[in-house]
Amino acid sequence: MALREKQLSGLKRYTELPYLLNMLSTRKITLLNPTSWVDRNDAFYLRRYLERRNLQSVLVLCLSKSAATYHHWHVFAPNASGVRIEFHENLLREWASRIPGARLEPVQYVKLNKDLLSQIGLDQLPFAKRHAFRHEGEVRLIVENAKEKLPLLAVPFEYEMIKEIIVSPWLPQPVFPSVKTAIQGAARNAKFNIRATTMLESKVFMSAAENEA
Repeated sequence: MALREKQLSGLKRYTELPYLLNMLSTRKITLLNPTSWVDRNDAFYLRRYLERRNLQSVLVLCLSKSAATYHHWHVFAPNASGVRIEFHENLLREWASRIPGARLEPVQYVKLNKDLLSQIGLDQLPFAKRHAFRHEGEVRLIVENAKEKLPLLAVPFEYEMIKEIIVSPWLPQPVFPSVKTAIQGAARNAKFNIRATTMLESKVFMSAAENEA
């Protein structure tokens, strides 16, 4: 539609520019330990899964299948250094399938209802979340390790997995060219699109206000 910012259908990762540059320069995607997550319900479920499965580590990468919203930017990439990485879903799934102990599944959002909560099985614990978070449209990659306690896991990847990188709506427009150059340099001029989001200032959207009734 002409009056809406183009939304992409791949899997999205919201993060910040320093982490993106590190990912591109090292050619590795990093999965982290969820113990420091703000959502303590989430962290508790993953800890219980680790304990009940007798695992040493469960490392996680959070993605989103949903179209971009202001909430995604405000919560997951909330300042001028925020970025959104759009992956080709088929290539990311193929990459994940080659990681030992990996599971890539959509999160299931559960209402605060005793009957519904009682139906969450052990295998579902890493992918269950409260219904209040449903708008996030999360898809979660977890990697299990029964032998080592790992603080993180950095997995090599190919630039071809990236479809597009979108920079923060709070990044001043005059700064964008320098940021784009930095991203291109870290990625060794890989062939993916880099653009600024128009979520907070769209010329197309604002031009509609000039239309005559």
